[in-house]
Amino acid sequence: MAEDNAAPVILAVDDEPVNLDFLTAVLEPEGYRMLCAENGERALEILADTDVDLVLLDILMPGLDGVEVCKRLKRGPRGAFTPIIMVTALDSIRDRVRAIEAGADDFLCKPINRQELLARTMSLLRIKSYHDGMEGAYRSMSTITSMSADFLKKTGELEMIPGDIERELATSFMVSTTPRNGPRMLFTGSKEPRGGARGVLLDNRSRLIKIESRAYRAIDLETMGIPWERMREPTAVSSEITSGVFLAVDTVEDTAWVSDGESLVLAWGYPSNISSFDQEALKTFFLNFSFFRSLSNRMRETEEAFRYTIEALARAAEVNDDYTGEHIYRVDLYSALLAEETGLPSSEAELIGYSAQMHDVGKIHIHPDILGKTGALTGEEWEIMKSHTWAGKRILGDHPRLSLAADIALNHHEKWDGSGYPRGLKGEEIPLAGRIVAICDVYDALRSPRSYKEGFGHARAVEIITRGDRRSEPSHFDPRLLEAFRRRNSDFAAIYDQHSA
Repeated sequence: MAEDNAAPVILAVDDEPVNLDFLTAVLEPEGYRMLCAENGERALEILADTDVDLVLLDILMPGLDGVEVCKRLKRGPRGAFTPIIMVTALDSIRDRVRAIEAGADDFLCKPINRQELLARTMSLLRIKSYHDGMEGAYRSMSTITSMSADFLKKTGELEMIPGDIERELATSFMVSTTPRNGPRMLFTGSKEPRGGARGVLLDNRSRLIKIESRAYRAIDLETMGIPWERMREPTAVSSEITSGVFLAVDTVEDTAWVSDGESLVLAWGYPSNISSFDQEALKTFFLNFSFFRSLSNRMRETEEAFRYTIEALARAAEVNDDYTGEHIYRVDLYSALLAEETGLPSSEAELIGYSAQMHDVGKIHIHPDILGKTGALTGEEWEIMKSHTWAGKRILGDHPRLSLAADIALNHHEKWDGSGYPRGLKGEEIPLAGRIVAICDVYDALRSPRSYKEGFGHARAVEIITRGDRRSEPSHFDPRLLEAFRRRNSDFAAIYDQHSA
């Protein structure tokens, strides 16, 4: 008989081979997978390494007797809920009490009656199946709840949700199940109008069935034998209200699904009947999946609005200057590039990039006549111009989301040798983001034509930054960042060429 990983596993323990042969001959044709041990020591070895659903245990054996084996098995986490049928020729009350105290669940007397053996085996395996279902559902729900709590904690700290949240949740759900009681495949995504769906598809080894940049795969639900009309118009029997959310919960043969009319979680390939415990576990997963999916979308929309506001404010600050809007975007790209080149994580580099767009927001407070003056500024005018750093800091305030932008606005004119403004900071006293934007702002200022000068070519701009001229010196910049600029300056040129009017 081919081995079936979903078949219940029964361990028979007896020092008489003829008894083991009888138990195997009766139970194996009924679809059970049989393991045999001829003594208590061998039985404990098997039980230490194998998940067993039922133990048929002889009481009288040399060495470790059945009562001692039962006692040791019930003490361990693997066997605490494994049903044990004691098989014995003894009929004394005393021996039965000893076996019950050791943890035995039932008894069979020798000679064993075939029908009684099958009946008691089926009864205890049914109870074991219920327990395994409850334990599996609890494990799945506990895993998803713990993972969700971890995501919420990270969201609070980093103000973001992982981009592959759907796959991570699906993977955690599949890992918490076993091939013997869990689904073979799990789909999470959205229903399509004409009977399909799009989302993440995993097998029970947590492998993506189709790997793409967005891990999407279309599924034709009709070819899987799932009646689309029932999913779109759930019946009263298969529908319920859970925490104010209308859910369709249903099963067809080895397939179960949960849907709220838009999102869909679909599990199929269950090895046995889908129990109410399986449905509860799937429903808990669905509610967590839907929550994080919705939260991720809302946060993405909020982030997009936030970044749009930043860009709009940055452009408003440049309205009286003769820079174009492309200058703001170029400084963003330069800064992210240089930050990543220094070894910062891409998320931090991106944050520095879009925060850099606010570096000159304080110019809103500078009179247009000073910003647009074609000749040299007077001493008084220069002091007014320098005040845009403090003005930018005040405009951006103390909100945590704008703290990096505020630091950049205040410090992007500081210089490594201490000759910058507004505070004359030196070396690493200057925040890293301010040092990064300083190089990027100077490069773009050199390249850009202004009312009082022509723009320089790339080679001349690089020469001025790395070798110096009458206004800019290499000592103005963090040496480590200057080396990074030397390595990547050709990318600066590409950004300028691509984003110039």
